[in-house]
Amino acid sequence: MTKFALLACLLLSFPAVTSAQIYTAGSGYYPQEPSVIFPWEVSLGLTGAYSPVQETDGERLLNLQGGVSARALYYLTPWFGVGPEGTWFFPAGGRPLVDKYKVFRFGAAAKFVAASDTATRSYGILAAGVNRREAEYSVGIKESKKSAYFAFGVGIETDVADSCFIGLELRGIYNTSAELGRISYLTSRWEAEASVRAGMRF
Repeated sequence: MTKFALLACLLLSFPAVTSAQIYTAGSGYYPQEPSVIFPWEVSLGLTGAYSPVQETDGERLLNLQGGVSARALYYLTPWFGVGPEGTWFFPAGGRPLVDKYKVFRFGAAAKFVAASDTATRSYGILAAGVNRREAEYSVGIKESKKSAYFAFGVGIETDVADSCFIGLELRGIYNTSAELGRISYLTSRWEAEASVRAGMRF
């Protein structure tokens, strides 16, 4: 009878032992970091940028540009992901002088998510990389320029399915150079960017 009582006590105590939090000296009893259910995130965006370009004589050539962007992130924790990003702006023309003006951007981004376990989330974004700007002029001259960029911004997104989301993102971008060549240049090294994004996690 005593053996049966001891066996019953062991069986009843097993769930409590397996569900108990692990304690290490000096750490206290804290909940463990939640696991990352969907470690990968891929998103596409329709992007608009305010980045004025003008001639060396001061005449404004371009103000706004539109394009598409892509980003892939791997989440090291539920609230922090890192990965590559890229943006391609549609070729634009401005005034009679500019036949075609193109911008490509490629870099790395880090995303910091607030309240990662909710359906609607806000986040911060940091990024850095390289711009390439190309201009073709009606006078037969072509110019191109590479420069580094640094970006920071905020966004909000909401789930539309278990692993899919849509959102809005605003960013400020600092370019290390405003020069495009002999004919034109950026009016400021700073530019503003907004994008509507859709993506999925898996």
